[in-house]
Amino acid sequence: MGDFIGLFLKSKRNVVALGTLIPLVYQAVTAIQSGQPIPEAVVIGIGAIVSTWILGDSVRPTMPKTKE
Repeated sequence: MGDFIGLFLKSKRNVVALGTLIPLVYQAVTAIQSGQPIPEAVVIGIGAIVSTWILGDSVRPTMPKTKE
């Protein structure tokens, strides 16, 4: 398990995504525990981070190759 976490945290993108995801998940859990609905912005934020994480580099724009 520790090897997986170490390998996971080697990628700067994963560290940034995890750092952004933790407060959003905290807000969602806090809302659920207090009986409130999860804020729409939290749901959208979590969905955006997770979907970008899953798709990875396929969502990054690439420069077209030019002939020299």
